[in-house]
Amino acid sequence: GGSGGNYIEAIIPAPGATYSYSVGTGGTAGTAGTSGQAGGAGGSGFVIVEEYYNTVQNTAIAQNQNVLPTQTRFTTGSGTYTPPAGVTYIRVRMTGGGGGGGGSANLSNNNGGVGGTGAATTFGTSLLTSNGGTGGGAVGSSANGGTGGSFTINSPAYGFGVNGNGGASSIYGPTGTTAAPAGAPGFAGGAGIGLL
Repeated sequence: GGSGGNYIEAIIPAPGATYSYSVGTGGTAGTAGTSGQAGGAGGSGFVIVEEYYNTVQNTAIAQNQNVLPTQTRFTTGSGTYTPPAGVTYIRVRMTGGGGGGGGSANLSNNNGGVGGTGAATTFGTSLLTSNGGTGGGAVGSSANGGTGGSFTINSPAYGFGVNGNGGASSIYGPTGTTAAPAGAPGFAGGAGIGLL
């Protein structure tokens, strides 16, 4: 199967005026070969921004109440993010697109398609980059799972990242009739299953 895109969790202190973002799409599914199944498409990435405030507010219920964090989510496309007024830092969680699963075929044809690579998710142009996972190999050729995506965190952001897991190797099934699994958001596409 295809591999998962990388996951990042980072803090950006004293955020700037605006940040560009782009959510990575999942890799395409490998096509079915003779007597085989198509792989699953990779899931899209995402960006979740949590905004934290170091201010208090007065309400009818309580005086000097801390302002609770807010959250902005991006699950497709690209654009510009503007932090709300009064934000002192933001926490960004994001992942690149998952790789598509490779298609399968029977042993005598070996003509399943390779899964596509997931696209990178970015925040702040080159501030945070979560690369997509690679597609899985076709059954009967490389048949190996894709390798996980990598990540980059540049100053002034700080945090951690987890490389995407590699996809499982493709397998041969006794009938080839099992449906290929679809990719979950931000994770890998499944491999096709082929005849012996």
